[in-house]
Amino acid sequence: MTPERVDLNTLTTIGSYNIVKTISTEGGFGDVVLGEKNGKEYAIKLLRLWEVHPEERKSVTARFYREFEAGSIESPYLVKSYECGEYKGNPFHAMEFVPHGSLRDIMDKKMQLDNPVLFAVQVLLGLQTLHKNGVVHRDLKPENVLIGHNQIPKLTDFGISGFMYSRETKTNWMGRVKEMFGTIAYAPPEQFDQYKAFTAMRPTIDIFSFGIMIYEYLTDHYPFGNIDSAEDVILYKNRMKKKEYDPLSKYIQANDSRWADIIDKSIDPDIKKRWQSIDDLLKKHFREEMDTIKYSQPQINTKLNKNTSSEPELIIMNGEEPKRKYPISRMLNSNTGILTIGYFNPSIPNRNNIEITETNTSYISSFHATLEKHDDNKNSWLLRDGQWRNNNGEWGWYNSTNGTLVNSQKLNANGKYLERGDIITIGDTTLKFE
Repeated sequence: MTPERVDLNTLTTIGSYNIVKTISTEGGFGDVVLGEKNGKEYAIKLLRLWEVHPEERKSVTARFYREFEAGSIESPYLVKSYECGEYKGNPFHAMEFVPHGSLRDIMDKKMQLDNPVLFAVQVLLGLQTLHKNGVVHRDLKPENVLIGHNQIPKLTDFGISGFMYSRETKTNWMGRVKEMFGTIAYAPPEQFDQYKAFTAMRPTIDIFSFGIMIYEYLTDHYPFGNIDSAEDVILYKNRMKKKEYDPLSKYIQANDSRWADIIDKSIDPDIKKRWQSIDDLLKKHFREEMDTIKYSQPQINTKLNKNTSSEPELIIMNGEEPKRKYPISRMLNSNTGILTIGYFNPSIPNRNNIEITETNTSYISSFHATLEKHDDNKNSWLLRDGQWRNNNGEWGWYNSTNGTLVNSQKLNANGKYLERGDIITIGDTTLKFE
């Protein structure tokens, strides 16, 4: 169906929702309106697909639904998705309505949060839940942190903004990135490096953005300078790469000594020197606040409630085919005990046992990884980067181009025995071993 143009000024209904008013028209190709259904209010995001080039509509729509899937992850710190559909050929999804604006609104009005430390911890818990489900936000900034009741933060906009703001990386035939992504002030330097941009799928990208955002909230400044012109952008990036930023003391007398270390290690240009996970940061600095949250607010168990004795499977959590499941035990070659993993090439199908669709990026190798069943080990399944194969007449073990990660750690030559809940990153796709 060819998408029709929708005029928000005359829009009265979308599906079964009555439209009350327009909330925002500034989200790339997406508009957000306030809808009402059975006495309850919803924020409804409508994709202006009619504005998208016909050749790009499929990939844009896929990213839009990826955002919906991310919003289906249960957490009090994520804006919840309820329903998706189409209106006149344009995809929409209905979300939880968060009525108190965003952190950006708080900052613009020069207001103060009641408890900035607790707020920051809750933002981190939202990110932690995303990361444990194989999703990297990739666009954390004040505009995407909404203010719920009792000033509880709720993260939003995970998925579609990547394409809308040209954040998603694409490679040309030489393997160089054609498009960089990231709102400049919050994007780490690897996003601007054409040879390293694929590493932006790691949680460390969200940790970097978190550090920038907290610094900005505390000081009303970006750490690496103002960004008011093209020349400023160049200077900002250069200072970022050198980690030349003004200490908090230049602007404020911080009443919490933890901020300096948290920010310094969050915004380090060297990925390996940053906090490697949200868990690391929380355990180092926020144990007391975590205990307070644990006993004062009901926490939702985000883990799938499965019997660990059941046959494991791989589930795509973030990628072009979200929720696709690979029943690896049934797929196993009984003669070899091996499953090969690689890029799905429509021209050469069935080259691997597990073939991953990738049309928007070029990070998955044709022979990317190997999954081995080892009955003599209690965890059974060993994942290795690369494959044993014939390359130009030479048999040997050849690694993938961009590597294979498990829980954000790159696999070494020995591989890793998988445990339930592990997150596997292959190119721009994340899978859960469940």
